[in-house]
Amino acid sequence: MWHAAALVGALADGVLLMQVLETPAASDHLARDLDWRLLQAESLAYLRSVADRLAEVGVEAAVEVETGGAADEIVRHARRDDVALVVMAAHGRGEADAYTFGGTTHKVLSLAPASVMVVRRGADAGPPAPAVGYRHVLVPLDGSPAGEWALGLAAAVARQQQAALLLLHLVPQTPPAWQRLPPSGEEAELLERLAGLQAERAAHYLRGLETRLAHSDLRVHCRVGHAMQVAEGICAVAAEEGVDLIALAAHGASGAPFPVGNVAQRLLATSGLPIIVFQDAPQGAIEAGRSPPRDAPAGP
Repeated sequence: MWHAAALVGALADGVLLMQVLETPAASDHLARDLDWRLLQAESLAYLRSVADRLAEVGVEAAVEVETGGAADEIVRHARRDDVALVVMAAHGRGEADAYTFGGTTHKVLSLAPASVMVVRRGADAGPPAPAVGYRHVLVPLDGSPAGEWALGLAAAVARQQQAALLLLHLVPQTPPAWQRLPPSGEEAELLERLAGLQAERAAHYLRGLETRLAHSDLRVHCRVGHAMQVAEGICAVAAEEGVDLIALAAHGASGAPFPVGNVAQRLLATSGLPIIVFQDAPQGAIEAGRSPPRDAPAGP
């Protein structure tokens, strides 16, 4: 709840609080008697109480109770109302914690035409804003136009929250796919040299982005590193730097054919932090002034 409220003004104009009640079976007596109507009334009362708490901190929220499949209704609303961001828990009620995230969250990530923020259980507890907010936002970048699009949106969040912005590029240390044997001394030296050159280019690239953001009031710093697994490396840097929000594009330079790319998927699986996965922007919007410099680093 508070994560959604914190993003009003930066990524969205308002908040819709929605709860979806599972459609009862036709043979279920709840569909025909007072109990079902009472359940709907309780849900509506709950949402209104949450909206009242948001109103106390200056955030107006609409409320809606729907009936049907949770993911289907969320996706339907996102399409119908041109929703900019869906904020949801990694696990809903009754969903097993043993899984990376619940079936509803997975389906929304796959089908919603909007950016999605996933919050781990317990991360939305605590006092209302302004005590709840972001102070350090991490944006992984791989040199892709989609990554820069995500950076622009993350910068809006950081500016509104007066948060520091960390631009991160990790050079993958994974050997080439064709490598089956341990590299020889000469190969190891060449791979190390290549990684060093990639790190130099990445540092130059990130400094260029930092300069581009310098006209604003943002506090921006950059970091370049190496990682065997990029997502796990991002998590490690986030812990070292005291990050409280990670924001990235659904797809980077790899252009994976899945709704969410490999790095974003692994990050959602391994990080306990709130994560915003920005939906890919229309190609025309990306090309309109957001293309990276020619010396941008190759993506992971």
